[in-house]
Amino acid sequence: MQVDPAPPVVSNDAGTWHPDFAADVRQEWGPALQRYLFEVKTGTGELERSQEATMREHARAHRECVIHISADITGLPGEYSVEFHPIE
Repeated sequence: MQVDPAPPVVSNDAGTWHPDFAADVRQEWGPALQRYLFEVKTGTGELERSQEATMREHARAHRECVIHISADITGLPGEYSVEFHPIE
């Protein structure tokens, strides 16, 4: 898997959306098998006005999975870190 921390903006008839990050899943050295676009929200986890429509239209029109992540950060201290580690 290869993570893209700054994927390009998605723009279509429904609106414009800037994914928080993307990930390409591939076999060892081959082309990408699947691309995932992620939107991460905290608190209520609600999407902005046209975000959901833009995300849905993009998912239907392209071979990419769009994932909305809701993170409940209630009870976390004022400062924290999150790390992702590949398991090989």
